[in-house]
Amino acid sequence: MRNVLLVMLVSWVVVLSPAWAQSLKEAGKSGDWTIFTSDGDPKLCGIVTVAEKMSHKRNGREVNVERETGQLFLTYKADMPGAVQLGYWAGFPLASNSDITASIDGQSYEMNASSETHPEWAWPNAEHDANVERSMKRGNLLVLRSTSRRGTVVEDTFSLRGVTNGLKAATSECS
Repeated sequence: MRNVLLVMLVSWVVVLSPAWAQSLKEAGKSGDWTIFTSDGDPKLCGIVTVAEKMSHKRNGREVNVERETGQLFLTYKADMPGAVQLGYWAGFPLASNSDITASIDGQSYEMNASSETHPEWAWPNAEHDANVERSMKRGNLLVLRSTSRRGTVVEDTFSLRGVTNGLKAATSECS
């Protein structure tokens, strides 16, 4: 499982910056999350986890699909102190202009598909980052609901056990 996370993390960082991917390393574990760092400039640190439960429905019926396991990232860049960003990698192309919602213990946050270049990524609106981070630290589960380009409604459930300590460790690595 750790190797899968590190491979997926490298894939994600390559999307953002090849220099970071070259120096990416695992820095430990915190609950259900893996802590990672990069020696790139600026230094990138964060935590990542995989969905513990995945549900796929078409026309209200459960369906079997082939896809990668959904992943959730919280990242911190040394050149942007205090700014933590949530990212969701779906493992399939998201439908453009579809509703993507992250629900944390009853509190919902809208997210947006990244772009046509990287259609499997979603991010919350930047003004919600601090609220999402705060809710994740207090919450138990995050359920991410999205729709694929094929019209499959997907719910990925993520454990939030270890977020607070993992994020502290990751941000201290970047300090």
